[in-house]
Amino acid sequence: MMTEQEIMDLFAKAGALLSGHFVLSSGLHSENYINKNALYTGYEIHLLCKELVGKLSASVLEATEVVLGPATGGIVLSRLAADYITKRTRKRPLSVYADILPNGNYVIRRGYDKLVAKKRVLVVDDILTTGGSVKKVLEALDLNSADVLGAAVLCNRGKVTAEMLKVPELVSLVHYDLDSWTEEECAKSGPCSKNIPVNKDVGKGADFYIRKMERDILDAANRAVQEVFGKKK
Repeated sequence: MMTEQEIMDLFAKAGALLSGHFVLSSGLHSENYINKNALYTGYEIHLLCKELVGKLSASVLEATEVVLGPATGGIVLSRLAADYITKRTRKRPLSVYADILPNGNYVIRRGYDKLVAKKRVLVVDDILTTGGSVKKVLEALDLNSADVLGAAVLCNRGKVTAEMLKVPELVSLVHYDLDSWTEEECAKSGPCSKNIPVNKDVGKGADFYIRKMERDILDAANRAVQEVFGKKK
């Protein structure tokens, strides 16, 4: 098994470790970012999935009938994890994924709902920050009467536990604790307070700028209305 430092070296080799000012999927701001999209472009993802499967307990390895990941990165993870489980157990678990809806929830469709029903399922994901996405995937599995064996992630950066997710087992390749702030906290003591621009190319930076622009337009409109009506008085 690789050490956590060797795992982080693979992340760095893939170009996945960034520094600056970022908005995470959770909406939190951070000075560091793991660009999970970069992980899927090279052979490093094969090595990472092999190591991840190697950390699973023997009972989960033997019991897994289906591996499921949230779209989109989870599609790759579920396929590779299922393949490495096959190499270790000679069993052939299915690989499926959950679609994300416009409201942020997940749904299991495309016929996969029938494949996970009453089956023993392992959930895989790349980066765990608050556990929100995995929890929504678990809710979708519960609606389809699946038996969840546990969850496996490449990086747990939010100190999320199995108890928090309400799963029997949670494994991760690395625990990468990073400082993060809410938008309000960031304005007071985070990178926002230092006027460091948000990176709009990765994470939810582009959405942040859109929300900021909408707020600026609304504030300008309110000031204009107040000025016009104030003059009329």
